[in-house]
Amino acid sequence: MSRLTASLVVDLVDKTGAKTQAIIGNMDRLKRAERDYMLADRNLRLSNRDRAMERLMMEREAADEARRQKMMLLASRIGTGVAIGGVIAAKAYTNFADLERRVNRIVVNADKGAGAIDPTIRRLQDVAAQTRTSFDDVVGGLEALVASGRSLDESLAFLPAVALTAQASGAAMNDVALTADSMSGALKVSADEMQRAFDILVAGGKAGKFELKDMAQYLPSILPAMAAMGYKGTDGLRKVVPMLQVMRNQAGSSSEAATYLGNVLN
Repeated sequence: MSRLTASLVVDLVDKTGAKTQAIIGNMDRLKRAERDYMLADRNLRLSNRDRAMERLMMEREAADEARRQKMMLLASRIGTGVAIGGVIAAKAYTNFADLERRVNRIVVNADKGAGAIDPTIRRLQDVAAQTRTSFDDVVGGLEALVASGRSLDESLAFLPAVALTAQASGAAMNDVALTADSMSGALKVSADEMQRAFDILVAGGKAGKFELKDMAQYLPSILPAMAAMGYKGTDGLRKVVPMLQVMRNQAGSSSEAATYLGNVLN
């Protein structure tokens, strides 16, 4: 019995002669039309704010892609040695575009409008420059603070102290950010006091075996118990840091010391 085999060849050519960007635009419109149809079928629709945010995100992505293509084209037109530099530059543009999209998502998650995106990016760039920290790490710190429930304004107010402390100590940015959130939430340390609070932790870490990076990791689980005993503000930190150092002298590791103190407090 013979077999009949059919081959389907799809020619992906826009018959209108439109350029690639126009083809992409047509595809985007088709996707949006399908999305709108499904929403309408469920008696739902996007708000004007959602549509405005969607347009902004699309325009940013188009601008990012245009920058990347421009850099790649430049790299293809010049010599090998410089071309390598051009490719590296293009990759840097792409990486920065990814970070911009992360900031967009952070701002949206913080319930801020599109108008807050560019000022937030500029603020993050300033913090990165002032603290000699990578923009990627600073974005990660903001991401951790907003994800913990802090408002965008609170997170940006905490961020300089967080970035400076992480850069100076070598502690993970996320851990330091969560420590700032815990000090504020449990001990009511304000943004104005945040740098002083971290200075207390830094000094305490240098005075014993329980180092700052250990505090950044374990304080978020210890400070609520301190707060339950009535300790507040930087005075509370001046109490808990010596306790940790005493426990560390009697324990085999910082993890055990944190567990011992947590058991005592609870």
